[in-house]
Amino acid sequence: MPVEIHPISLGFVSMFLLKGEKNVLIDAGVPGQIERLTRGLTISNTQLHEIDLLLLTHGHFDHVGLASEIVERSGAQTAIHAREKSWVESGIPPTPPGVTPWGRFLMSLMKLAPKMSVPATKVDIVLGDDDFSLEAYGVPARVIYTPGHTMGSMSVLMESGEAIVGDLAMNTRLLRLSPGMPVFADDVSLIKPSWKKLLDLGARTIYPAHGRSFSAEVLKMQLG
Repeated sequence: MPVEIHPISLGFVSMFLLKGEKNVLIDAGVPGQIERLTRGLTISNTQLHEIDLLLLTHGHFDHVGLASEIVERSGAQTAIHAREKSWVESGIPPTPPGVTPWGRFLMSLMKLAPKMSVPATKVDIVLGDDDFSLEAYGVPARVIYTPGHTMGSMSVLMESGEAIVGDLAMNTRLLRLSPGMPVFADDVSLIKPSWKKLLDLGARTIYPAHGRSFSAEVLKMQLG
């Protein structure tokens, strides 16, 4: 059956629902937004209890905040890379350094705020550096290891060329003026190699967690 991709905006950050034979939800947004998520799922003709897999692209606060509530209400399994499993299970995600002037400024402001924490969530599927197929969920896609923003960042690449990349790229004027590099990263030198990996594997359209989707050609041009 054809797979539907439904972006669900929680304002500053987006989650993505993949509707195949089963339902895969990519990322878990920020705490306190469960009703907004529920409304977004309803628009996509899906109920929260119908989620089968919660796949986390990485373990930052704005990507795991609703994980505990989603799992409690759905019984979904949770998957994240091994390097970030402890962030989810402890409920204490770190923040990456700013790698652009704007990113460094924002990070300086964040350091003035109380340390962020989220409800801890058990991880059921521990991902590694090898690809992880979503065929068991009726979704023709694979989860690809794409480090840079964090050292455990993952992207979901559909056979049709859509790539859901978490924070491997950004496209919102709140963070940058045009699609491209994230303003925060644990190792910025790994970002473009991860872009190239996705492009070489057939990525055509990029779906970032922050901002609108855009053509993968934009990343190709920035690789030089």
